[in-house]
Amino acid sequence: MMPPWLTQHLIESGAITTDSASRNARAQHCRQCGTLVLRGLDEQHCAFDTTVDINPVTHIGEIIALARGKRSYFLLREATSSGHSTWTINRRELHHHQANKPAIIVVEHRCGTQTPKEHLDTQRADNKPEGHNEQPPF
Repeated sequence: MMPPWLTQHLIESGAITTDSASRNARAQHCRQCGTLVLRGLDEQHCAFDTTVDINPVTHIGEIIALARGKRSYFLLREATSSGHSTWTINRRELHHHQANKPAIIVVEHRCGTQTPKEHLDTQRADNKPEGHNEQPPF
């Protein structure tokens, strides 16, 4: 068993999660700033608990985020064994950028930073994950 201080540190750093970690992205409010975000594990194996801004961005918005030191991700709708679908957060790697396929791109959430509105992908915003009753601030 881990000491309580170590468990708390790992939770705060995002290395582990206490609320039934899963690949399913869940809409929730940021614990620090209250902004609506998506949270979930970013990979199937060796995953990190990831929090991203809920608003999709354009490729220019992604470049701005990368220049600010943020990571970029894409949302993928996947079918579950029960016949429903769920959203997952997936890391964008070099081959994703080179493939030039349409994707719902989101960026790492950091309190106090926002993507300029002109670089939000409003065409993809209609495909955003459900599970909340608020509209993104376009």
